Amino acid sequence: MWLENCLRAKPVIDFNPDTGEYRIVGKDELPDGTALVDISEKLYGDYLDESDEMHLKYGKGSSCGNKRFFVYWSSDRTRFYFQDSDGTRIEIDGKRYAELKDAADVSGHAIAGRMQFSIYEADGQLIYRHIYDQTPYLTAYMMDFSFPAPELADWDFFVALKGSFDYMRENAHEHQESSTKERVERAAAGQPVPQSGWWFTPAKQSSRCYFKQGDTLPEIEGSSYGATFWQWSPDQSDPHL
Repeated sequence: MWLENCLRAKPVIDFNPDTGEYRIVGKDELPDGTALVDISEKLYGDYLDESDEMHLKYGKGSSCGNKRFFVYWSSDRTRFYFQDSDGTRIEIDGKRYAELKDAADVSGHAIAGRMQFSIYEADGQLIYRHIYDQTPYLTAYMMDFSFPAPELADWDFFVALKGSFDYMRENAHEHQESSTKERVERAAAGQPVPQSGWWFTPAKQSSRCYFKQGDTLPEIEGSSYGATFWQWSPDQSDPHL
């Protein structure tokens, strides 16, 4: 897939999400007259060149180097990922979350101009951390005189990345609430099953059964309850619980 640098002034790259390998796309490969900010339908995300020197100095490493960061959709646009050039790949799935705060050294003193970006699992377990220099992004942001007023996320890759995590979490929560509200939890025998899952009826003992959406709910013959009504019976693996 082709990715474009999020600062809008660097080359387009051809990125292989399976291996993490990438190459700069040659000018002869780009469609004639196409601006880099709107390359083509092949564009699935952004990437950024970022010096890792401060991360290595104040983190666990001991040598300097460069890292590359990518944010991209899967080719079918169903899954959203963050990945770095070391091969770390984390899905932005609506469960994990990101934190951005001032970086500090081992003694707890703030490192001027440095920000600490972290990614956590839903249970709070740290799975990724990077310290970067925010000064170039703040400078570019302050010099952006576009109208309407620009946002820092337009320039700072990690601010935008945290926003992506926040957006996916908010949408996942809204989707869960919407799905719960729309769920039909009681239906009469002879009617189609409103949604796939486990159902039971008080008209018969040990009646709990899995039905697929569209199946016809069966009538319990000879029941002292009269007409048969089936009730939704949540499963422990139900993602909406």
